[in-house]
Amino acid sequence: MGSDFVYDTHMNKTLMPKLTPSQCDDLISQYAELCVDSMDHQSMYQFIEQTLTEDFEKLTEHELFDEIRMSFDDETLDELVDKVTDSQL
Repeated sequence: MGSDFVYDTHMNKTLMPKLTPSQCDDLISQYAELCVDSMDHQSMYQFIEQTLTEDFEKLTEHELFDEIRMSFDDETLDELVDKVTDSQL
């Protein structure tokens, strides 16, 4: 048939077909769905919290403030800043 194959040298596995970008997207989507389906609620909560924390750590302080304002409001931002500054005293 003319399909390209890729050999996984790290796992010494059999040849796998080279996927098109669309096929790779489909594989990712199906694998993500499988991962989510296998998680319990606590695992999902931990994963979401970790992912959000990693994303927020990439923001500047100003971007983080804007993110909190847009997602919630100025009052929430003020409350959160007060909590962290009070705990640092």
